[in-house]
Formats: sequence, structure tokens, C-alpha cells
Amino acid sequence: MGEDRAVRKAYLGQPSGRRPVGRPRYRWKDEVAKDLKELEVSDWSELAQNREDWRTLMSEAKIHFGSLSQRSLDKIFPHTFLIREQNTPQITVSLGNDLQVTEMVEDQERKTSEEASANRPARASGKLPTRPTKCYAEYRTTRHASSNLFSGHYLTKRKFEHEAKSSEKTVLQQMKSLFDTFEAQQNLKLEKIIQSTQTIKDQNTEIQTSIEFLSSKYDDAMEKILTLEQKNKAYETKIGNLESKIEQLERNSRSSMIEIRNIPKQTPENKTALRTLVKKVGEIIEQPVSDSDIQDVYRIKSKKESSNHIVVNFTTTTCKDGFIGNCRSFNKANKEKKLSTSHLKLSGPSKPIFIDESLTSYGRRLAFLARQLAHENHYSTWTSYGKVYIRKTTDSPAVRIDSEQDLNQIEK
Repeated sequence: MGEDRAVRKAYLGQPSGRRPVGRPRYRWKDEVAKDLKELEVSDWSELAQNREDWRTLMSEAKIHFGSLSQRSLDKIFPHTFLIREQNTPQITVSLGNDLQVTEMVEDQERKTSEEASANRPARASGKLPTRPTKCYAEYRTTRHASSNLFSGHYLTKRKFEHEAKSSEKTVLQQMKSLFDTFEAQQNLKLEKIIQSTQTIKDQNTEIQTSIEFLSSKYDDAMEKILTLEQKNKAYETKIGNLESKIEQLERNSRSSMIEIRNIPKQTPENKTALRTLVKKVGEIIEQPVSDSDIQDVYRIKSKKESSNHIVVNFTTTTCKDGFIGNCRSFNKANKEKKLSTSHLKLSGPSKPIFIDESLTSYGRRLAFLARQLAHENHYSTWTSYGKVYIRKTTDSPAVRIDSEQDLNQIEK
């Protein structure tokens, strides 16, 4: 720390000279502190920060006169009210309480103002001295003269009331301006809210109109959908009837036809060779076939060689039934050596030959599903005149399969 610092000088310095004789003079602050001590106020600076509390303290201070010891003297020596006019001996009036003192002060002030207004013309004419007569009131008490916080209460009361009224007017004006500003702000906000509400109402009206339009369109669409569903059901019924009729017609057209599978293709091969081949098969199964019994014969062309079946269309269903029945009888009689390509003396390895009715595409699918169901449950199945039949046991009746739903019913 430098030697020139004020803090160092205050801490280490020694005052010079001699102080005056007697006690230090009382300051205004000391008198105020003394009065506050009489009111039992410990920290007046903190109390002064709250305006309401400070006003309450001032009101309490105004009704007190001096210290406790001096108040006891006031009971013995009443207040002294002095009315004195310039260059005249003073008049002393003893009063019993502060209210009478206040009334005397107000009366004297009123008289002084009236006399001053009455003497104004006389001074102007020069009959009276130019210096006005000084008339004033003094309020003396037996209190200590240095009581600054309590002295002059009644003489300054009207001033405090005027200041309070002016401050109240100022506060009211400020509050009024604040309320006006607040009202203007609220009016602006209210206008914005009203505009926004109106916009929302317009939007809601448009939305409601759109919803009503969409609702009407939805109702029309639903009616159309119901109509289309009804038409669709009617069309499905018609299509089902037509499919069943087509299926029946196709079955009738195939009622005298058989399919011979697993016979390899020969070179060259034509209808004459195929007729000769069918006659040889008939001779082997002991079912003689002539050219007049065969209406048509051809091989189905497909990508797979195993699917190149030979289709034979007989002239009568009797010939067709006899051909299929004799083939089954031959296979039952020769279980170890069933009908195969070796009986026809064809080149290549021996392959079993299968002879069945010629079925429609839907009939072949039903026959395939029926064979799967019969194999899983040890049922028996066969075809006759293009229709599929299935039987659970030898004693149970045969069930005709016309659709896949019939197979599902048998499984249940």
C-alpha cells in the first residue's frame, strides 16, 4: 500500500492541533436520532425505504411532544401561545391542549390577511407607512428547543395536507394516464381478436360449406357403390351360372373321350399311326376297336414331353366305357405286369400306361384335390362322365364333387 493512499493516512495518521473546549455541537442528525430513539426505532434507514411505514412513523411522531421527562413538565406548564404585533408588547395566552392552539393560530392568520387587504388602499394614498404591519404568531412550549422532529407540527400541518393533496392528484393523474394507455392497448388487442375471430368464422363457414359438399358427394358415392355392389353380385351370379353351363357343355363334349398318357412320341407320327396304336392297346386289354369306333385321335402338344397325352374321341360312350373298364380289369389281373410300353413293343425303357377320362381344366383340378384328400384320409375317388366322385368307406354312399367347397365340407 502506498504512503500517499488516503486509507493509510486515515489508519496511521495522528491528528494535530487542539479541539475546542466543551462538548461537540448537536447536529440536526443527532436531534433526529434522539427523537427516533424516543420512538423506539432502531434502524430508521431501512424503515425509510418503505413509504407506508415511514408515513406511519411520521404520523406517530407528530402526536408526541419532546422526551418522556419533558412530557411530564407539559402537564404542569401548559402550552404558551404568543400573539405579538410589531413594536408592541407580546400577548401571552395559556391554552389547555394543542387543539386550542391550532384554532388560535388559524384565527390570527385569518385576521392578519383581512387587515392586510383593508390597509392596501390606505398605503397607496400615503396615509399609512409603506412597510406593512407585521403580525405573526409564535407557538412556544416548555419542550427543549432542539426537538426538530416534533417542533412546528401545527404550523406546518396545512402545508403537509396541501402536499398530500397535490401528490394524490399526481398519483390519480398517473393512474388515469396508465388506465388510458391500458385501455387503448386492450382496445387494440380486442380489435385484433375480433378480426381474428371474424376470420376464423369465415374460415369455419367455408369449411362447413366444403364439408357439406363433400358429405353430399360421399352420400352419392355410397349410393353408387351400393348399386355397383348389387350389380356385381348379380354379375357374379350370372358368371357362375355361365361357367357352370360352359363346364357342363364341355363335359358333354368330352363324354366319349379318353386320354392315354405316358406313351412316347414316335417318328414319324400321324393320325393313322395313332389309330393303329389305339387298336393295339385295345387288342392287349381285349377290347377290339375298329376305325368306325374312332371319331378322332390326336396328341396334345405341350412343352413337357410327359404331358403330350393322346386324346381319343370314340363315336359312342359305350365304346369309351368298355375301353376304360377293360384297362382297369387288365391291371387288376396283372398287378405285377400292368399295362406299359413294353406290351406295345415300343423302343426305349418300359413305362406304365395310364388310361382315364378326358376332363376339363376345372375337372382336372377337382380330381387332383380329391386324390390328395383320398390319399391323406384313405378314401376312394374316381371320375365318371367328367364328374368327380369320392367315398369315405365301401359302405358309405358316393359324394359328387362339383366345387372346392364340397371338398371342404367333406374335410369337416
